[in-house]
Amino acid sequence: MNNEALVSIEDYFLRTGRMMTENNKKQALVLADSVVLKNRNGMAPGMALEKSGVSYILLPGPPHELEPMFEREAIPYLLGALGNKEVIVSRVLKFFGIGEAELEHRVQGILQKQSNPTIAPLASQDAVILRITAKALSTDEAEKLIAPVEKEIRDLVGEFIFGINNDTLSSKAADLLKKAQLTIAAAESLTAGQFMSELAGESGISSSLKGGVVVYNDDMKVEQLGVSRSLLKEYGVVSSECAEALARSAKLKFGSDIGVGLTGAAGPDPHDGKPVGTVWIGIALQDGDVKTFKLDLSGTRNTNRRRASQYALYYLIKELKKRIVENKILD
Repeated sequence: MNNEALVSIEDYFLRTGRMMTENNKKQALVLADSVVLKNRNGMAPGMALEKSGVSYILLPGPPHELEPMFEREAIPYLLGALGNKEVIVSRVLKFFGIGEAELEHRVQGILQKQSNPTIAPLASQDAVILRITAKALSTDEAEKLIAPVEKEIRDLVGEFIFGINNDTLSSKAADLLKKAQLTIAAAESLTAGQFMSELAGESGISSSLKGGVVVYNDDMKVEQLGVSRSLLKEYGVVSSECAEALARSAKLKFGSDIGVGLTGAAGPDPHDGKPVGTVWIGIALQDGDVKTFKLDLSGTRNTNRRRASQYALYYLIKELKKRIVENKILD
């Protein structure tokens, strides 16, 4: 029985007001002669044990417990056990608007010559990732090894990079809005509030996100936003002109610096004569300029809606970066 783990488990039950039973104490049991790895995000501790020249590491299963325990407890244990004084530093580049296969193809030359640092292509639900990892005697030395490789990658595919390390599309967009001191509003048709929900999930966004409106049918576009019925009749709902009108109207209605409009055919059936997956995004900018972007998506209904929201965030990030650099708000 590991007393430190047992006290931690008892404290957890006291804090949450739940009753602790005898079998809960089993989570504090550890192998004899093992090094106990502290669990900062759960109850059962991890363990490290050496036997016959083999190092065994036992970790909890849930990722939110396993991952931080591995990084904060297991890696330092292994480096110490191996007598290795080197440090390992990683930098993650986040990409959007490019597939994993195409990204690998474009940086193939860099991947083929990698040694230290190493480059690992990864995929996630919201982004394509390149993780650059260097090993050196100090953090500064490792970062110096990473820097030229990162520059080489940026020179090839930098246009698709939206963030680094823990950045997400929504966190990066929110960060840029706050740094530029710009406000935003949205008018959403097919996404029905998903774009605003993504932004609203970021802390401190209240200084930037003024509001928005869901206008799911033609009448609401006219009644709530004043979009011209003749425009909808001439160009259709799934059109660049409609996306532009939605963006302009949202900006005007909420008095924001930026307005975003989303319209399209999510599926499963075509809409307004346009095939499933056709999406138009409009971004009305502070200077009165409006950019529109067309997507041809190929997922299910809800996948298309989610991807449309993600692309809206991605295009917003690109436009904000461009204007921030032009106005010398950021380096």
